[in-house]
Amino acid sequence: GGQWLCPLHRCSQCMRTAHQAGGLLFRCVSCPHAYCDECLPDGFEPIAQYESFTALRFRLPSRTYECVRCNQCVKMRRQPLKETAASTGASGGSKK
Repeated sequence: GGQWLCPLHRCSQCMRTAHQAGGLLFRCVSCPHAYCDECLPDGFEPIAQYESFTALRFRLPSRTYECVRCNQCVKMRRQPLKETAASTGASGGSKK
């Protein structure tokens, strides 16, 4: 069997650690992805404060990584939520 590696401690694209990538990884607060500076896709959202961390009295470290919302998570947040059958009162069924 293989060894499990935490996805937040390596770049999701090139697999380098923060040390190997110049000391910095950008970690997404919404999904288990991290990116080095070279692999961070355009369209990310920088996160200065994250209320889930603040509620736990956790201060965001500034030496080895930055918190972001990756481009895929930013896109998902901007999409309107689709109504479900439960929220509209519609009965379940299939489209033909």
